[in-house]
Amino acid sequence: MVSRYPPSQGLILAADPDPSYARDLRDALLDVSEDPDDVVVVLNGQTVIDVLEKAKRRPCAVLLDAWLPKVPGLDVLAWIREREEFQSMPVTLMTSGRDRTLRDRAAALGANSFLVKPFGKPALARAMSAFAYYWRVLDFSCNPG
Repeated sequence: MVSRYPPSQGLILAADPDPSYARDLRDALLDVSEDPDDVVVVLNGQTVIDVLEKAKRRPCAVLLDAWLPKVPGLDVLAWIREREEFQSMPVTLMTSGRDRTLRDRAAALGANSFLVKPFGKPALARAMSAFAYYWRVLDFSCNPG
């Protein structure tokens, strides 16, 4: 484990189209989660929408790859922001490049942050540790009061 932060609670929903990267992403998030049920990683945008529609609890944060199949990340972001129950839910868009236009479009649609994908397990583990700590602990969205 490369985590710099203690494990925390709260559902994180992540989506990446690459099965290998998605597996590494899930492992990195599990390393900083107290409960394995607090991590859901899917491979396409339609599944993100399906999970959100059926979720028994609202995720503390959503992490979307920009280039998801079936429903692209920006379209999922727009779908999330159109629904009152999810409007305040933190959403981070990630991609492998530093495309300024994509970042601006994500911000205009209501993304809370933009992440250039870290590659390599140690870098991914550090990034997901900080990501989970920020949204679960410092933001207080999951643990108000």
